Formats: sequence, structure tokens, C-alpha cells
Amino acid sequence: MMRSFVKTIALALLFMATGTAAARAQTPQPASEQFRTSIVEEIALWPGTAPGSQNAPASEKDTGSVGDRFISAIAHPTITAFYASNPNGAAIVVMPGGGYVGLAFDKQGTEIARWLNTLGVDAFVLKYRLPGEGHNPGRDVALQDAQRALRLVRAGDIAERVGHHIDPKRVGVIGFSAGGNLAAMLSTYHDSKVYDPIDAADALSARPDFMILGYAWVPINGEIPASMEFPAAHLFADKASAQTPPAFVFAGDKDEEVSYTQSERVAQILQKAGVPVELRIFHGAPHGFGLRGKGEEKAWPELCAAWLERQGVIPSTIK
Repeated sequence: MMRSFVKTIALALLFMATGTAAARAQTPQPASEQFRTSIVEEIALWPGTAPGSQNAPASEKDTGSVGDRFISAIAHPTITAFYASNPNGAAIVVMPGGGYVGLAFDKQGTEIARWLNTLGVDAFVLKYRLPGEGHNPGRDVALQDAQRALRLVRAGDIAERVGHHIDPKRVGVIGFSAGGNLAAMLSTYHDSKVYDPIDAADALSARPDFMILGYAWVPINGEIPASMEFPAAHLFADKASAQTPPAFVFAGDKDEEVSYTQSERVAQILQKAGVPVELRIFHGAPHGFGLRGKGEEKAWPELCAAWLERQGVIPSTIK
């Protein structure tokens, strides 16, 4: 069976919406006809060299296969924009996992972005730098990239170039595994100064309006490998508060890489802080299923879409 934990500030009962994710494409905003089909483009996060990456590797590595890229040695972080053919003004930054040693860029990135497009959401897959690859200080580079990406998306200039408008109050994050850790970190350390501002976008808030965490690695003291450049100052549990954005959290109870109890802990922390949270633990689900689940975990996209509707992120399909 699927176990669920639902929390809102008002302790409301869970509303179970029906219908497939593909059926949730929304009424488009006015846009030029030339942009009616989905557009994909890769955009540099930083002009020139990213902060602290002067001595980082010069070229990226991809040890995956077609449709299953695993990218590492990232010196030039980017966001790859996937623009919905029927945009509703919402935007989400997608953060792939990979244990902070690489990025599962398709399974937990581009595939997720294309699904979000079916909901009318413009999606931006973040290719973020990794802590142990020659950056200085390595512990901050992923958070630098996450803050910068959220601000660039919220600024809206990128989307406006293709005739889309992004509502700055409907910009969120979705992250998986280590990417879920980064999404949770951004949601609590969005106001930590980890780089010097470089343009007008950096004057904007980096706080996501909502977060979606898939089988996220969210450690506490004592759970971080000694070899990892990951300071206690960036622990989610230490900074979560009433200002942390609402969350949809899911995992599988057969996950042998990141225990589902970490997702339960996140929900408990948010509940204690008075933050709306919905938790889904899927029976029999392993780690890293993304959109390729074979059991109960196949339900998470539909459940997540219903949650986004209730949060007011996407228009409701129920009249």
C-alpha cells in the first residue's frame, strides 16, 4: 500500500484529484505563433568564468549513454530551458541528482522538464557545479548556481525572448536525490550571500515559492561523509522555518541509497515549522525511479500535479 502524510497549516484533508498528467496542459497565454511548439535552449548562468572556478576542469565528462547522460567535471554551469507550448506563467528549476559526483541529466532532468511542460510549466534544468572538482570554495558552488538560476528565471528576461511571461510569484524548484538536497538547501539558504552580485537579477530573491523533493538526501550532523565538502552551515534541519516554502515530498520504502526516513524527517521538520507539506512514501519503490517507475511510484506525477493545483501554481482542471 502507499502510505501518505499530508499537512497544511489548516490541517485540511487531502483532496485526491484524478486524471493523467498529460491531460493537465493549461490554457495558453498570448504568444507569438512562431513559439507555439516547445523550444529548448541552453543558457550560461554566469558571464565568463563562474565564481571560484578559475582552476576547475576545462572540459566536461559524460559517462552515460544517449538518453541517460551522467555529466561531471562541470566548470560552466547552465540552465537548459524547456518552454511549454501552452504556458500558464509558472516556472520550475529542475535539479538532477547524482550524489554530488555527477548529474543524471536526462532521467532526473530533461525528462522531468518535458513532463512539466505538459502542465503548462516552463522548466529549466540546472547543470550545477560539484563540490569536489577544483572549485574554491567547493562547498558553495552548487548553492551559488542554484541561487543564480532561480534569480535568472524569476527575472523573466530569458522567457520573454521567446514570448513567454513568468509570474515571479510562481517560481519553484524540483530536485531528486542530491538534487533534492540542493533544492532543500536553496529553500532555506536562499538569502545566504555566497557570491557577489553581478547584475540586476541578483537583486531579486532566490527563495523558491514552492519545492518538490524526490527521494532527497537531506542529512543531519553525523550523516555527511568526512571526505565531502559540505559544511554544517548548509544543513536543512538547522535553517528550516515558517519562511521555508511549501513542499511536496516523495520517496520509496525500498530505497537502498537514501532511506525514505529522510523524507519523513523533512516532512516532520516542515510540520513543526508550520509549513504546508505533503509526503508520499511508495511501497516497494527503489531509489532513482524518476518518471520510469513500475509500481505505486508511477502515481507521483499525477499526485504532484494535483498538489500544484491546490497550491495555485497551475490552474485547476476541475471546474
